[in-house]
Amino acid sequence: MLVRLRAALVAAAVAVAAPAAHGGVALQGSVTASAGVTDNVYSSPTEPQAGTKGRATDLIVTVTPGLILTTGAARAVQRLAYFFNGIVYARNTDADTYNNQLTYNGFFLPSKTTTFGLNLGLTQGRISTFNNLTETTNAQAQVLPAAIINQLAIQAEQSFSWEMTARWRLSESLGFSTVYLIDTHPAVPTTRTVPGRVAAEYSFAHDIVGADVGVAYTNYPEQRGPVTDASGVVDPNGIVTPNRNEMIVNPLVRWRRDFSYFLNVRAQLGCIAVLDPGDARQGIIEPAGGAGLNFVARRVSIDVEYLHGATPNALLRATFLADTATLRGSFVLSEKYNFYLSLGASYSYGRRLDETLAVQARAHVLTADAALSYAPIKALSIFLRYQVNDQVGYKSDLFPIPTMYRNTLLLGLAAIYPAEIAAVVPRNKGVRVDGTDAPTISSSKSTPK
Repeated sequence: MLVRLRAALVAAAVAVAAPAAHGGVALQGSVTASAGVTDNVYSSPTEPQAGTKGRATDLIVTVTPGLILTTGAARAVQRLAYFFNGIVYARNTDADTYNNQLTYNGFFLPSKTTTFGLNLGLTQGRISTFNNLTETTNAQAQVLPAAIINQLAIQAEQSFSWEMTARWRLSESLGFSTVYLIDTHPAVPTTRTVPGRVAAEYSFAHDIVGADVGVAYTNYPEQRGPVTDASGVVDPNGIVTPNRNEMIVNPLVRWRRDFSYFLNVRAQLGCIAVLDPGDARQGIIEPAGGAGLNFVARRVSIDVEYLHGATPNALLRATFLADTATLRGSFVLSEKYNFYLSLGASYSYGRRLDETLAVQARAHVLTADAALSYAPIKALSIFLRYQVNDQVGYKSDLFPIPTMYRNTLLLGLAAIYPAEIAAVVPRNKGVRVDGTDAPTISSSKSTPK
């Protein structure tokens, strides 16, 4: 997050506190504006193909106005937010990007022992490797296409948790997502994904052990376009990539431990299977798992994590096996003068699977994002932000992933009015065994966890 204010401005930044005793409704207006420079306007590869634009450096201006409606009650907090995000270049105006983002987040307490969450999202517009709607601490490395893409993305997710006894907890989640490329006529979907997970946990004094199974079904619809056959004849509506279905099955056992009030560690171990539902002979099975460490003090928050798993990539229409290491940190540099530092860095080694579920291409990806901010008053923040995306593919692969990099430096400000909100919807599950960072509905005066 850029600062306390920035966490309220951006759709992705929903944290943890909400007024329960008296409830309320609040409508806020916000605007974030920045100016700076980037060295890769078109997200071009280092070796662009003939007829495509190469790397270009240009001045950049971003403007993000938004409206945020929040409601808070004893057993429900909800948030509806709309943001328009515009990125404009001084010389390369054909690369101007924009998107419209509408999100809904709800957190409910049906009873004393159950919680229910619902998240909906709709994003439309042109996107590139630079994304100023994402919080710095949410930087996540993933393989990206070397292009500016016009897309429509739809997401939905629900989650439910039941404290069956003082020590046993059951939970489940189910979602749906799809991405459409809207530059085509008619618009065609690149993916349709339905992920789900069921889990059970048992808690001790300082430890939690549990097991869960995740299943994700993905459909990659048929894509059509110009295709040249062996005789040299071009079919303008040939099948570029056929329709295919994939299923990811991911059983895991998990362990978490609180070593102190400040330090928590976690680990998971299991396997990952990527299967063709129509042909059981096609598939790949690998070990899966990861480990993480979380440290929280009054002025410092740090989280480090490593994961090995598989995930569908909607923009590249392929499933990737990936090893990912992530670092997130937030620091209060000065409480007296309201200076803050936030950062996120993520490295991933990804292997793209083809329609036979064999490894088709590989890439190393590094994403880093850092922001230094100053909040002279609660409703205003001034920030300096730097973001880098570095992607390195293998030329020796049959269908290599493009190599590209981009650096962006921005100076900007963020303002919101009124500064007080009615509720903030919890989005993260929490990692501590003692539950002090677990999602809850608490007093608006309480310290965010």
